Amino acid sequence: MKAILQSLGSVHSRCSVSSLAWLVYALVQVLHQDRDVMPGDIMGVTSAILGMLTLSCMAVFPIVRHHHNVFERTHRFAGANSSNVTSLVGIGQGMT
Repeated sequence: MKAILQSLGSVHSRCSVSSLAWLVYALVQVLHQDRDVMPGDIMGVTSAILGMLTLSCMAVFPIVRHHHNVFERTHRFAGANSSNVTSLVGIGQGMT
């Protein structure tokens, strides 16, 4: 049972790092090629999500994770807010 839970945690961490890498790549591509076409509010929201994901990924480092409450609060705050901002953008796009 412990091995199953550890493998799930590993998948969770890999997905987090993968999403961070994908978002950085996409943001760099947009900034490099389509800066004039992309609305500023979308760039702001994307940057906010990137910041929260980075904060969440940095909270996993052992020096921070040693203080478990700090890790939990950071992980929950950044994860929930990233999801909320993404959902609000999706709802906002649907209303226009």
